[in-house]
Amino acid sequence: MSEQNFVEINEADMPQLQPQKSNPHKALTKARRPTKAKSKSQILQDFWHACSWRQLKRRAHPTELLQLGRRHYGKLATFVFLGIIISKVEFSTYPNLIQTVDNQPVAQAGFFTNSADNPSPQLVSYSEENAELQLILNRLAEISTEEKRRFLHRFGKVAKSEQEKFGIPASVCLSMAILYSGFGTSELAKNQNNFFHLNCQELKTTETVDYQNECVAKFETAWASFRAHSEFLITNYGDLRETAGKNSELWLLGLERLGYEKAAFSAELLTAIINEYELKRYDK
Repeated sequence: MSEQNFVEINEADMPQLQPQKSNPHKALTKARRPTKAKSKSQILQDFWHACSWRQLKRRAHPTELLQLGRRHYGKLATFVFLGIIISKVEFSTYPNLIQTVDNQPVAQAGFFTNSADNPSPQLVSYSEENAELQLILNRLAEISTEEKRRFLHRFGKVAKSEQEKFGIPASVCLSMAILYSGFGTSELAKNQNNFFHLNCQELKTTETVDYQNECVAKFETAWASFRAHSEFLITNYGDLRETAGKNSELWLLGLERLGYEKAAFSAELLTAIINEYELKRYDK
C-alpha cells in the first residue's frame, strides 16, 4: 500500500471569505420595478374576483372600512366637498322663484304657502279635493284608448313646437288640453276648436260663441287654439319661463300660486295626468 503524502494546511494561510453586504436601496429599487401590464382578460378576472361575495363581505367589515377611510381620507373629504358644491349649484337652479303676489314671495313656485299665523312654509294640501280630482281622472280613463292615441299623435308635435317657440313645457300644454277637452272629445273642442275652454275675458277675439251661457272663443283650427293658449300664458305668466324653466311641476304650481283661475284647474290633478299618460316624454 503506497504511502500518501498529506500537505498540512495552516488555517491562517486560508483566504478569509468576506460576507456579502446587502444593499437595501438596490433591493427597494428592484421591488419597485414596474410590473408587466396586465391583459384585458386578467383585468376582468381581477374585477370579478373583487366583486365576489366573499371579497365584498371582507371589505364591508368595520375594521376594513376603518382602514380604508384612514388610507383615503383625503379623497373621501374631496368627494364630500364636491358633493356639497354640486348640491348647492343644483338647488340654486330654482332660487326662490323671485315672483311676488300681494307682496308675498311665491315660495318655490307654489310648493309652499305662507300665512300670517304661520310664517314658516307649509306644504299645500289637496286632501279635500281628492274625491273630485279622482272623479275627473276616472272620466278621462273611460275615454277609448284609440281616441287617446289619436289625440297624442296629432297634438304631441304641436305641443313640442309651442315649447320650442314659447318655452312652455309640452307636457303642461298637453295636460291642460286633455283636462279641458277630454282628449278632444268635448263639444267645445269638436265644434269650436277650443281645446282649453278659453273664454272671452281671457282672449280678445272676434270669433266668439255662446256655450252654456258663457262667452267662449271660437277658432278656425285646432292649432290656432293651442297658439292662443300659449300666447295667453306667456302674456300673463311669462316670468315662469325663467323661474320654472322646463320643469312641468314648477310650471303648474307656479300657475296655481300666481292665480290662474279656471274651473277644475289643479296642479295636483294636472301632474297626475302628466304621470298617468307619460306626457313628459314630449318635453325632450
